[in-house]
Amino acid sequence: MLNIYYGRESVDKEKFIYETIRERGFDAASPVIVLVPDQYTLEAEREAFRIMDKDALIGLDVSSISRLGHNVLKEVGQGDITFIDKYGRQMLLTGLLAELKDELTVYSDNVRKPSFIEMVNDYISELKQYDVTPEMLEHMTCELAGESALSMKMRDLIRIYRAYDLSIEGKYTDSEDYIELFLEKAEKSKMLASARIWVYGFDSFAPKSLKVLGRLMGIASEVNIVLTYDVNSSDEDLFELTGKVIENLRDTAADNGARIGCLQSIKSAFPDGRYLVTGKNREISHIERELFALVPHPLKEEENEGASEGVTITEAANYYNEAESAASYILHLVRDKGYRYRDIAVICNDRESLGSALERAFDEYSIPCFLDNKRNISDSGVAIYISALLSACVYGMRTRDIFRALKTGLSELDQEEVERLENYAICYKIDRYRWNREFFFGKDRYGEEELEALESSRTRVAALFGGLRSLIEKKQTYKEFLTAFYTYLTEKAHLTEKLDILMKAQKDAGLRDIADETRQIWNMIVSIFDQIDNILGEKDFDAEEFLQIFTVGLKQAEIGIMPPSPDDLMIGTMQRTRVGRIKALIIVGANEGVIPQGHGSGGLFAEQEEETLADSGLEACRSNEVRKQEERLAIYRNLSRPSRELWISYTASDAEGGKLRRSEMIDDLERLFPYKKTGRDVLNTGRAEDLISGRRSTLRHLCDALIREKNGIEPDPVWRHVLEWYRDKEPDTVKSIEAGLGFTNRADSIGSDLSETMLSGIGHDSLSVSRLEGYAKCPFAYFVDYGLKPEERRIFEAGSREIGDVYHESLMRITTKLTEEGLWSTISEDEIRDLVRETVKSERETYGAGLFRYSGGDSYRADRAEQTILDAVNVLVSHARAGKIKDSRYEERFGRSHRV
Repeated sequence: MLNIYYGRESVDKEKFIYETIRERGFDAASPVIVLVPDQYTLEAEREAFRIMDKDALIGLDVSSISRLGHNVLKEVGQGDITFIDKYGRQMLLTGLLAELKDELTVYSDNVRKPSFIEMVNDYISELKQYDVTPEMLEHMTCELAGESALSMKMRDLIRIYRAYDLSIEGKYTDSEDYIELFLEKAEKSKMLASARIWVYGFDSFAPKSLKVLGRLMGIASEVNIVLTYDVNSSDEDLFELTGKVIENLRDTAADNGARIGCLQSIKSAFPDGRYLVTGKNREISHIERELFALVPHPLKEEENEGASEGVTITEAANYYNEAESAASYILHLVRDKGYRYRDIAVICNDRESLGSALERAFDEYSIPCFLDNKRNISDSGVAIYISALLSACVYGMRTRDIFRALKTGLSELDQEEVERLENYAICYKIDRYRWNREFFFGKDRYGEEELEALESSRTRVAALFGGLRSLIEKKQTYKEFLTAFYTYLTEKAHLTEKLDILMKAQKDAGLRDIADETRQIWNMIVSIFDQIDNILGEKDFDAEEFLQIFTVGLKQAEIGIMPPSPDDLMIGTMQRTRVGRIKALIIVGANEGVIPQGHGSGGLFAEQEEETLADSGLEACRSNEVRKQEERLAIYRNLSRPSRELWISYTASDAEGGKLRRSEMIDDLERLFPYKKTGRDVLNTGRAEDLISGRRSTLRHLCDALIREKNGIEPDPVWRHVLEWYRDKEPDTVKSIEAGLGFTNRADSIGSDLSETMLSGIGHDSLSVSRLEGYAKCPFAYFVDYGLKPEERRIFEAGSREIGDVYHESLMRITTKLTEEGLWSTISEDEIRDLVRETVKSERETYGAGLFRYSGGDSYRADRAEQTILDAVNVLVSHARAGKIKDSRYEERFGRSHRV
């Protein structure tokens, strides 16, 4: 049986639901199932415990529709079915699109772009949710213009969709198709047969969700659906979408042979008003009634006289001022009005522009917050570690891949070892096969002991990567490799043990949400392995293909984190976040195109193309008008939710200083409350008291005030009291501030003792003109160069400096020999060639521990140097024979203590 109850946001629907459930009773034999949206399950459970005032809810299950489906399949013995989820679909499409490249027309150049693959993935998911098959899609689009861009796009997408369905047919079940299996097996469920079901929190249902509800109507003793809806009201068009949902629900019940019970307003069913929301601020109640009315009635100031103001509108100069204003207001509510953080929620649709500013401001104000969003795992340490291990082994031990893995901190090497090893690898160009050869270069530079330590590090690195390389090089199936790879990660690389240590350290540091994220990331990676096994298990293993598919899976994988504390401040978006019972709602970023959100194309279809497809009967291509209806409901629901305070802000300029327009919602609020004035952000109110909030933030503003005073601008007297407070509570901080204020940026004499110590290594027995010029230009640079004497990191390669050393040493040895043996006038050209060849050979063998034998390129440079030296010696010999040279000397010192 189907019962539909409805009410506005002025009705406490949760109280109605859970008190009705409590009155009718529930236990394990006659369970109650409450279905809510995925992101609302936690809050719905909290509401159930609060309203029912129970320590345990045995027989009451709060779940999402998808979770209920999987639980039923598990109950009837279908829990071991292999499902391809969003991430598996993405990985499968990556390979399919590459194979279909030559068959596609419009999208042929996009098949390797991750963003395109993701859009196709989402589109197939949406088509499946709306129960659209490739054949139905082809029939719907057959009337499109033959060679139009839209028809060619649709032909490509139909081809991709059909290829995807064929690739999983008889092998796997798409996670969006589990509903078909649920519909087939649901009647066997004893749990459903004895259950009473309540559904709430939804604004609309996809066709497949309607199918689930229809089957539940035919099996369960009753299905009660509670909606946000009203009739014969001044804002009736706000609930147009819900009206269509009610029609669809009634049709679905009739199709499933379910009896249709009541369609009843909660308010009219209980005229005593027991379920009406009480104690709500008058201004917020006025928003609930009038915000979307066709002819809104403004609230007069005299009507609100004596009542506290609930709505505050603030204009901020920029994103940073807006974020700090929100943080200051929240701290005011907690400190001055006794609110708890869980009594407050923050809505921010513009995470890209405002997100980082909000996090920084909340951190400075010491406000604990939780971001209600999905987090990508590809940038996490464990994901980078595993992908870098694979990349290094697949692409021949590239040094950059090796250190990408080592720097995650998940290997056996500590951070100091990694840094020393990286410096050595850079200096001596250790790459690819050289990681499997003993380190013997640099004995004169590092010493025997340090070189042995580096060699020990290299051995462990070679063992870590060598074990994986041996796995990759085996002839095997994907299933066999994945089994061996998991064993390698857990037993050889000890990854799970390291993650346990990491999670404990994160918890000890108070980062419980990060620790939970780390745990989920590892589970998600194992899930990706399972998906690859399901898709490619019996196929011959290809290492490069595996790395590509695994990387795609990582980039698409997202995790959701539960709030680490029940008292954390929730930050979410207007449509995703479902807030519970709150006293205050903070909305930031209420600018045009943000609230309500703009609905540009940016997908597979342009806006006009979506409208054309919708007109042809493709419900999956919902028009922008429908999206706007959903967002209007979300705005109505959220703005009506707080009981006491609604604080809303917008920014006048973006990060580059460009002008931004405020949301039309601000205009609507100003029309509802004509007596209200839009306030300025906390930094521009002109009241010093507004800047006195958190310890850290107030300290920053105190420093600004003291700097202005130093520059001759008289500060507000309140800062004197603030300074005295810090002087009493944090005297060391005040000393640092006063020291900074007294800083003049003038260099004082450091004294003879300190200067002697600092400059003792420079030595002033002799000075050159270039030294004096360097000192005059920058004394500090002079001190660094000649006092500290930093060593340049020399790369082990034959550069211009090294070639110059060979030229210099070879020419000096040759000319010295010619002088000592008196050969300038007698040596022949062949003897010169032999002498040069012998000298350069000797030099290249001994220079830099064999630098010129290190690579083919270095050896080639030495050969080029030999010819240049031969030409130079021939010129010198010809000059010596043509001129009159009395004496020649080499490397003679000169200066005060040296006389020639």
